[in-house]
Amino acid sequence: ETLPDQIDNSTINGILGQGIATTYVEPIGWVGSLTSFEPGKGYWVRTSDATELVLDCPDGNSINRTSPNIEAQDFKQSSIQAFYFFNEVSGITPGDRINAYNGDVLVGSRVWDGQYTDIAVMGKDSQLETQDYLLEFDIPIFKVVKKNKDVFTIKAHIPAFQSNGIFIIEETNIIELAENSKINFN
Repeated sequence: ETLPDQIDNSTINGILGQGIATTYVEPIGWVGSLTSFEPGKGYWVRTSDATELVLDCPDGNSINRTSPNIEAQDFKQSSIQAFYFFNEVSGITPGDRINAYNGDVLVGSRVWDGQYTDIAVMGKDSQLETQDYLLEFDIPIFKVVKKNKDVFTIKAHIPAFQSNGIFIIEETNIIELAENSKINFN
């Protein structure tokens, strides 16, 4: 089931939560890790025009859709975040992971769940743990970590980081073996 019809995708181009987001992609519909609204949680709604959004969810199931795997994070959630949606990545298979880095600091990660998997990428905020995270206009580095731990760098046009940004990466041209070809998860 998709997000409700009352969400007008002609003016609403994205909804962001804490480490999760959705955006509308023609002709697929709503894509990303945000699959339902939870009472008591906060959301940012990105619009291109003034709009009104009223949601009535008495049964809690009226706006659910199939949920991708969202796993524990190996980085600190920041109040400054952006989302990079990858349409396709050559050589990636479900269960592989896409990690985002600022230099060698992990700032985001998501298990590949198929077309338009979103990676929440964290920026520097007031927390001590985020001091080495991205600043506005920095460009994150994305790497694929295969299930066998081989690591590949994603080569594509990656937009600069902006808080609450939603970016769609349509094509990745090259994946090359990173210098350290394995990541050790100790």
